[in-house]
Amino acid sequence: MTSTFHFDSYELKEDRQTIAFFYHLQLEDATHNFVETLQLHAPIPVSYSQKLLKNYLLSLHLALGISYWKLTCSNSVLVHSGELSDQQAEFWNTTYGIGLGEFYYKNQIDFRAIKPFIGTHVAQSFASNTQPKPEKYLIGIGGGKDSLVTLEVMKQHALPFDSFIVDSGFLFSHPLHTVSEHLQSQLYVNRHLDPSLFQLNSLGTYYNGHIPVSMIFAFIGTFVASAFGYSAFVVSNEASSNEGNVQYLGFEINHQWSKSTTFEKLFQQYLTTFGEQTSRYFSFLRPLNDLQISALFSQMTQYHAVSTSCNQAFRITNTTTPVRWCKSCAKCVFTYLMMKPFLTPDQRNTLFDGSFPIERNSDLIAQLRGEKDTKPFDCVGTPEEVVQAMRLANHQTLSSTEVLSYGEESLIPTPLREIVREAHKQAISIIQKATL
Repeated sequence: MTSTFHFDSYELKEDRQTIAFFYHLQLEDATHNFVETLQLHAPIPVSYSQKLLKNYLLSLHLALGISYWKLTCSNSVLVHSGELSDQQAEFWNTTYGIGLGEFYYKNQIDFRAIKPFIGTHVAQSFASNTQPKPEKYLIGIGGGKDSLVTLEVMKQHALPFDSFIVDSGFLFSHPLHTVSEHLQSQLYVNRHLDPSLFQLNSLGTYYNGHIPVSMIFAFIGTFVASAFGYSAFVVSNEASSNEGNVQYLGFEINHQWSKSTTFEKLFQQYLTTFGEQTSRYFSFLRPLNDLQISALFSQMTQYHAVSTSCNQAFRITNTTTPVRWCKSCAKCVFTYLMMKPFLTPDQRNTLFDGSFPIERNSDLIAQLRGEKDTKPFDCVGTPEEVVQAMRLANHQTLSSTEVLSYGEESLIPTPLREIVREAHKQAISIIQKATL
């Protein structure tokens, strides 16, 4: 289908906390208009750099637009809201390319020639960001164990922070809003997608599928951190997210691409294209793997009755009654296998809202163990972690020490590295005790 996708404009409303992003998809015989809005927790300070504001809003315009562009995957794109340098265009072509790898794989689209963004070849005028930032962090909270581990480790070391939640209008508000009751201070951004997107998706005549949503959260969170005076937006992406799922057209397709080290580096480099600091965004848990994070979370019992890692709880549209754990998806099964070695039966019942029917999920377990052709397209760890977790649950010694290793830390600011290393040592101690 012949089409052109337009990134029309964005508008910061008079209240300085409502931002609207406008798009339209031009087909041969129809036009579809879209508006997406972000509602911030407070007005953007008038003192905030206008150049930084302009660059962040243009970036958000492109980041949010991926949901609407993918309806037709048009190579014909017009960005009316600003100009891109060659380096910025390369970032967006990568994001709209391999960043949508799972989407292309499942829709059997050859994406190798899809490069819709063109640089202007005009040098960017860098925004000056000279205002000193206090060492106060903004921690992204997703409702699951990873971000809560980051929060608790920072709290244990008396690091100053606020928590941050993006609410996209989930049907089941329990994961975010109930967890938020346990947080000492939190900022919200309410994200409202255009409802016509879901109407078009339901027709079955347009492409639909997974998008790199952590990329969107990275832009929203980093913008809020920058505008409201935080030293960094901190996420909780672990080492395990670097492993892909399947090969397609000569590329490794990774469901967790926008959680990977590759994306983290690309994103930090992108920030420098308009004068922002690379340290404004980083993953606190990057050196740790899922098993180690699970060991740490097992000790944080105050969150066990309210947290969830199940994607069903975070759906915007659904035909079933939302629950905290569906107990039949790859993420539920994986989380259960990771947590089982470190919890008593009663503690498992608290975490998973009752007994977990693990025996009916044998096919998923085989996939998670790497015994099938394709690793599940979900935010799950490596087959090695699953194998070793199941050994621990049976009080067997580890057959490999790979899951005990400490990974890459180069993107974590130097003052925080020793804290992460201490958390790793604590996790290893918990894992070793599980074999006794």
